[in-house]
Amino acid sequence: LVMPPRSYPLRRLHARTYIGDRLALAGDAAHVIHPFAGQGLNLGFLDARALVEDLRRSWDGSDATLRLALLRYDRRRRRENQGFLLALEGIRMLFRTPDPVGWRALLLGALAHRRSLRRFWVRRATGSPGRRLLVP
Repeated sequence: LVMPPRSYPLRRLHARTYIGDRLALAGDAAHVIHPFAGQGLNLGFLDARALVEDLRRSWDGSDATLRLALLRYDRRRRRENQGFLLALEGIRMLFRTPDPVGWRALLLGALAHRRSLRRFWVRRATGSPGRRLLVP
């Protein structure tokens, strides 16, 4: 099936908090972004991993330690996701400029020629700041 090209508005929604009483939001329940190279899915996986890590680290079965684990998860993931959402907002603004093609070419050219910049964005997108990645 062949379909004509389509465009989708860049959307950004972000929950004020990811937690409630014995409740944690993750993925699209916590944040919605434009379908930008599958990054919404990646952010959801990172949320799930962080939630499991925080629960394993400090929850002993009591409501008090559950609350502490959820607070840690909320603080960590909202901060990290907010950074990505702001970067996406910058991209949205870039494409709304009077000459988006020129700015896009400048940005993509910088990514193509600067290995350190490319590595930074790949690490940011995959949530692997400490791992060595094979990025050309």
